[in-house]
Amino acid sequence: MRTIRTRLLLIILGVILLGWLALTPLTQYQTRQQIDALMHQRAEFMADTLLVIMEGEVQEEGTVGLVPQAPGQMGPVHHYESEPPFPFQLWIEGDIRARTVSMPDFAAPTMDTPAWQELVVNDEHWLIHTRHKIIVSANRGGQVNAWAVVGIRKDDLDALAEDLVWRAIWPLFVSLPIIAITVYIGIGFGLGPLRELAKQVSRRTPLRLKPVAAEHVPSEVVPLVEALNHLFHEVQRTLINEKRFTADAAHELRTPLSGLKTQAHVALRAEDDVSRQKALRQIVSSVDRLSHLVTQLLILARIDPEIEILDQEVDITRITTEAMADLGAEAVAKDLDFSFVPSEPVFVVGDDTLLTILVRNILSNAINYTPNGGEVIVSANRAADRVELHVADTGPGIPGEHRKQVFERFFRLSSAEGFGIGLGLSIAARIAALHGATINLLDRDGPGLLVAVSFPTFRRPDSPAA
Repeated sequence: MRTIRTRLLLIILGVILLGWLALTPLTQYQTRQQIDALMHQRAEFMADTLLVIMEGEVQEEGTVGLVPQAPGQMGPVHHYESEPPFPFQLWIEGDIRARTVSMPDFAAPTMDTPAWQELVVNDEHWLIHTRHKIIVSANRGGQVNAWAVVGIRKDDLDALAEDLVWRAIWPLFVSLPIIAITVYIGIGFGLGPLRELAKQVSRRTPLRLKPVAAEHVPSEVVPLVEALNHLFHEVQRTLINEKRFTADAAHELRTPLSGLKTQAHVALRAEDDVSRQKALRQIVSSVDRLSHLVTQLLILARIDPEIEILDQEVDITRITTEAMADLGAEAVAKDLDFSFVPSEPVFVVGDDTLLTILVRNILSNAINYTPNGGEVIVSANRAADRVELHVADTGPGIPGEHRKQVFERFFRLSSAEGFGIGLGLSIAARIAALHGATINLLDRDGPGLLVAVSFPTFRRPDSPAA
């Protein structure tokens, strides 16, 4: 597995090499342009210089050098054995007057010869510059035409350009190992804060999750430190909640178990059937309470804040009527007016099973705390961009100062009657939060309590606009 240090080193060296490789053609092109411009200037300067020298010689020699020569005769033609910077030829009135040995034979220049031309002679590419000058000859009593022809081998220009480019870039490649070592050491120093951060995190334990100090870390690492501290805080909060939940659950389980054991002893010691039946009924009641508690605890353990809820289309009207049908026997046993205000189907997005648990818990609470002969009225409708589920009862209600506390685990009012363990609203609130819904406890016009659950609406594509 590659370390961050190695990855950064390879990335940096790769970028450097790519940069150099990309710049090499550009450097070669610019170098060749500069060499061509310089050689053009030097060739033009040399041609001008040769013509000036030729002018002086012509005026001193008179007509000697101007006599046409027979074919094959060099006459006064001068050969320069020692090569100047550029090969050249000097012509006067169609006769060659001087030349370098390396300069190939070219046709005599004329007035129509261009100043610059490219020629191939003996498989060699030449760049030829021709310069014309009119020389006044006092001996001839007139003027003569003189030409200086300067040649440049293109192969020489290419070799010179390549040599200059290589001289410019080879130090870069030679210095690459030095750059690599320097960058490697520099990255090591740069990663020092990460090593210190790793040491700080390694000293944390599940029971000791204090925040990591972020004062001396680079700004790029601050989001990581903040995320770690947030994670530590959430883990610590979860551990505290689980400890409290375990303690509360143990306490709540202990009470019905103790009652169950007591009633069992009473039943065993009963001397008549009446006392025994009464004790057995208490045992059944304790078992029911214990079963309800275990069921609620299992539901609560299942509903994790990070749970991924199903993305289903759920009809609140349907699950409400189904829950009311399941709880109808309990309502009838207490002679309650248990009714549902008719409504068209209203839909939300969520988990059908969890939403059913939410509705059942709210309805069960209403039935449990409403006195015999009271009423529990349920309604569901769409209002603007929300779906509202209302459960109104004629029970004792909840004082305003306790309406936040009733959503905590195992919280029950000291004056509360009925069969409950203080988990119903806690579970409902957690399910509502998972679905982006809210639960509000409101006063009614008369006695009792109104539980209002507000969901984000979901509209079927074929449904009419509200």
